[in-house]
Amino acid sequence: GNFGGSGGGAETITPKDGVEVELCHVNANADAACERIADLVAQFPTFVEGSVDATGEAHSATELVDLTQLAGEPGQTNWIASGNTNPVRLRWFVNTALRARSARALAVSDFKNKKFDVRVQVQSNAHRFADKLATEIVDAYFDLTDLVYESFQPFQFGAMRVPKNAVTFD
Repeated sequence: GNFGGSGGGAETITPKDGVEVELCHVNANADAACERIADLVAQFPTFVEGSVDATGEAHSATELVDLTQLAGEPGQTNWIASGNTNPVRLRWFVNTALRARSARALAVSDFKNKKFDVRVQVQSNAHRFADKLATEIVDAYFDLTDLVYESFQPFQFGAMRVPKNAVTFD
């Protein structure tokens, strides 16, 4: 900020004389997408807590480091299966995967069905299915959502406040 020194402040820039551009609001009509998303959610399989499809395998790694040879090549890393991963609600997996892809697709999706209450583990088949469902929901949302331009209520840009000495275009 400029705190009162020279060159501080703002000025008002008005639109060019004789140039009028009408703009309109744009809304997303997702009715068809909502129907398809509801079908995808209904077709999603039901998993049983503790079943093979709801259980994920955890892995751990070990590596031997020779402290007298730190400048040399790194040692061999050995990965071994060691138990199971932490369980979380299937709903959390789907919500997280959707949020990462599209907040709008998440907003029109409904996961209140109790089949999403089951606890499943990371890296399980259920986790993979949740990720796949999120991808299919986002694809359906963007393929089937139409943009609706509300041209019956146009609006125009008015004056704008900009910093003094800001770049202006003629």
